[in-house]
Amino acid sequence: MIVGMTQDIMHSIGKTFHLINTSSMDCRDLWQLLRVQGFPVKIVPYQTWYSNVKTGAHSGEINRADNPLTSLLYMLDTLVRDPSYFSCLGTFRHLNLDNTMTMQAVTYPEVDADLMRLYLKHLSTLGFIPRPRKICRNLAQVLLGKVVLVTGASSGIGAAVAEHLAMAGAKVALVARRLDRLKELQASIEAQGGVAISVKMDVCVAEEVAVKIKQATSLLGPINILINNAGVMHYTQMKHAKLDQWHRMVDVNVNGQLNCLAAVLPGMVERGDGHIVSITSDAGRKAFAGLAVYSGTKYFLEGMHRALRQEVCGSGVKVTCIQPGDVKTEILISSSDQEALSLYGPNKDQMLDPADVAQAVMYAVTQPAQCAVNEILLEPKQSPI
Repeated sequence: MIVGMTQDIMHSIGKTFHLINTSSMDCRDLWQLLRVQGFPVKIVPYQTWYSNVKTGAHSGEINRADNPLTSLLYMLDTLVRDPSYFSCLGTFRHLNLDNTMTMQAVTYPEVDADLMRLYLKHLSTLGFIPRPRKICRNLAQVLLGKVVLVTGASSGIGAAVAEHLAMAGAKVALVARRLDRLKELQASIEAQGGVAISVKMDVCVAEEVAVKIKQATSLLGPINILINNAGVMHYTQMKHAKLDQWHRMVDVNVNGQLNCLAAVLPGMVERGDGHIVSITSDAGRKAFAGLAVYSGTKYFLEGMHRALRQEVCGSGVKVTCIQPGDVKTEILISSSDQEALSLYGPNKDQMLDPADVAQAVMYAVTQPAQCAVNEILLEPKQSPI
């Protein structure tokens, strides 16, 4: 384009051209991408980062004139002064550039994860940035190369499943509303040599689900395995008409799973490969008093997945329902109907551990291509149904 401008000097003479790509990438997505690619990026407050730069600039290990941190510190002290500087960056008029690019039928490349990966590859090859660390894992990497999205990953079953799959070699997108809890789990997985990103998302908002899963895909690659786990459970007696809690269970347990399914299933079918794993419940096989609406949502999921399994037969997509009984999770805390809880609540001495469910998921997703695990029913040993 620049050569073309010099050849058509009459169009360019007297004009200023700011050669700036107006497309951008959210820096938070860039930090996630760097970590996924093996660069040990740690996000810290500005003052902590500034102190580290200052310490490095004054270090006697490197000649002051040759220390790149010296010039960076000078810039921070003279231009930046405080973090507000980064929210007040200057902008440039690019009308002249846009008109010229239109005339020459050229465009800037979109700034996305693929372009950033290319930049990182060249920068590390040329030695401008360190080469990414090699990721080491402790377990057999039976899921190496697989991309997994786990909803409800901030605690309980979702967190246990995510950690198990990450340790088996999968790259895991951790999805939930509580970002702080996701970050803690991500740090734990990375400390063990795994790969994970945190995605704050409300499964009940279809538009948000579509956007966030697209972002996760751009960072990790197409979703191979969906762990549809997010759910809520309220013990209620029908006579108490806890309508808000009923609606919440339907919204999360039914609509939330449908929203996530809609965001990943078409791509799986198109690629001819994928695995839908739904954490349903034994309440989808037997209705429980005190859990009438909850049982109804789980019956819906069981029926829907059985039909889905028939539809995708031959497409390369597997469908599995994991049906746990009572599990030691936070899900019981949300029940406000104390009468229902006292009458029908679980025996806390006879409950599964989230790791039990995670192991069942591992079994389902590591079977050979010709073997599909349709359902796994898990119960505490002393509480069969």
